[in-house]
Amino acid sequence: MKKNGFVIVTVLLLLVNALVVYLTLPTVSIHNVGLWFIILMDIIVLTSRYHVFAVKGLKGIKTTAWLNIGLALAIVIGSLVSSQIFNASAYSNLLDISISDKAELPGTDKLNKIPLMDTESSKVLGNRKIGALNEIVSQFEVSDDYMTIAYRNEPVKVSALRYAGLWKWNANRKNGIPGYVMVKPNDLTAEYIELKEGMKYVPSAFFGQDLNRHIYFSYPTVFFDNVHFEITEDGKPVYVASTYDYTIGLFGGKKITGCIVIDPVSGEMNRYDLNNIPQWVDIVYNGNYIARYFDIYGKLINGFWNSWFGQKGLIESTTTTIYNSEGEAVRENDFGYIVDSNDVIVYTGVTAVTNDESNIGYLMANERTGEVRVSYFESTDEDSVMRAAEGEVQEKGYRASFPSLIDVNGKPAYVMVLKDKLGLVKMYAIVDAAQYSHMIVADSLDKALSQFTNGNITGADLQEKVIVIKKVAIIGSGEPVVYVVDTDNNIYTSSFQPEHLLLEEGQEITILTDGSVFKLKD
Repeated sequence: MKKNGFVIVTVLLLLVNALVVYLTLPTVSIHNVGLWFIILMDIIVLTSRYHVFAVKGLKGIKTTAWLNIGLALAIVIGSLVSSQIFNASAYSNLLDISISDKAELPGTDKLNKIPLMDTESSKVLGNRKIGALNEIVSQFEVSDDYMTIAYRNEPVKVSALRYAGLWKWNANRKNGIPGYVMVKPNDLTAEYIELKEGMKYVPSAFFGQDLNRHIYFSYPTVFFDNVHFEITEDGKPVYVASTYDYTIGLFGGKKITGCIVIDPVSGEMNRYDLNNIPQWVDIVYNGNYIARYFDIYGKLINGFWNSWFGQKGLIESTTTTIYNSEGEAVRENDFGYIVDSNDVIVYTGVTAVTNDESNIGYLMANERTGEVRVSYFESTDEDSVMRAAEGEVQEKGYRASFPSLIDVNGKPAYVMVLKDKLGLVKMYAIVDAAQYSHMIVADSLDKALSQFTNGNITGADLQEKVIVIKKVAIIGSGEPVVYVVDTDNNIYTSSFQPEHLLLEEGQEITILTDGSVFKLKD
C-alpha cells in the first residue's frame, strides 16, 4: 500500500511537472535558475513523500534534508558568485562600446531617414486603417507592438494583427492571421498588407500555435526573448527572437548570442549566430537591452564599490516622462531612431547619475549588430526639451514625442513632433540642444527647419543643384517662408530673403540644398 502511494505521488508529480513545463517553458540549462527551483521543489516533494510512505526513520530524513539544503545552497552560492560585486569588470564589458568626444550626428539631409512619429501615434493610424475593414476588425486587433524597422532603406513601423481572444483564435486558427499594418511615419500614412497565406504561429495564438511555445519545443535548451514582428525586403512577414546565454558565473551576464527567425505561415525556423544574421533582420539588440546594460556599464565603470560610495564618474541613459494611450504619465527609457545603410540605429541621451538635469552626451546603437557609440558633449536633457516645446503651444494641449538629435549647421539640435490628445501629429519642433530657449514650432518640418536656420543652411551635406522653377510661392507674414517646386516636383523651402522676389516660374537657378531646405548660390 505504501509503495503504491509513493508511485501515485511520483506519477502526479510528473504530470504537474509536464504542466509547468508546458505553461512556463523553462529553458533546459544549468544557467536557468528557475529550472533549479523546479528541481528543488521536486526533490523536496519526493523525499518527504518517500519518508511518509517508506518510513525510513530519522537518519533517512536527515540525509534527504541535507540534500535539499545542499541544492538550495548551490542556488544561493551560484547567484552570489554571478553577482556584480565579484564581477564588476566583466559586467561593464557586456556591450561593445566605443567612446568619442565628437558629436557625430546625422545632418539635415537625413531627416527623411528619421521616423519622428512615435508608437502611440502609429497605433492611432493603424487602428483607423483596420477600423475601416469590417471583416477584419470583427475578428482581429492590431498589436500594440509597433516595431521600427528599415524597409528598403526607409524607416517604417510594422505591426501584425492579433487574435482578439481564445474564441476568435479557435474560429480562425486554420486560416491564421490575414495580414499586417505598415505605417510610414514621415508620410503620416498607414497601409494594411493582406497576405496570400495567413500567419498561424503568432504570439496571440494558443496551445501548439503559440509562437513562444513553438520556438521552445524546437529549441528547449536555448534562451530566447524579444520575440517581435518584422518583414523582409520583399514584404514577407517573419518573427525574430533574440537568443542569449549567461556568461558570468552561473546565472549572471546575459549576453546576446544571435537570433532565431521564424516563418509564421509555415512555422519553419532558422537559427543564426551573431556572425551570420541576415542583413534584412533589423532588431536583435533592442533599445531596452542596450539601455539596461549601458546603465550597468555606467554604474560599474569605476568598480563596484564606487557605485555605492564614491559614485565618481557614474553615468546612465536618460529617462523621460512619456504619456501612454490612457494619458498616464510614465517615466522610462525612450529612444530616437534613424535608418542608416538599411540598419536601424537607436539613440538616447547620456547623463551623470549625480546630476541628471542635463545631458553630458548621447549613445547610438546598431540594433542588429549591438555596436554602441557614445559621444560626449553637453546639451539640455530630452525631458526639458519636450516640456519646452509643449510650452510653446500650451494653449493647444499638445504632447511632444521623444526627440531625435540632428546636426544643424554644425550644432546639435533636437527635432520632434507635437501631437494632440488623440495621438495625431499636428506640429513639428526644432530646438537648440545647448540653449532650448531657441526653438521653432511650425506646422511642417520643412517650415520649422527653414525658420530655425533663417534660410542659412551650411555644411558638408549641402549639394549644389541646378533646377528649373515650376512654381514659387511666398507664404506667411512676419517671418514668411519661400516654397519652390522644381520641374521634377521636388519641393524646397527657405526663410524669406529679398532676392527671392526675383524668382520666376521657368527660371533656371543654382541652389545649395540638403534635399528639403535651400539657399541660392551666390
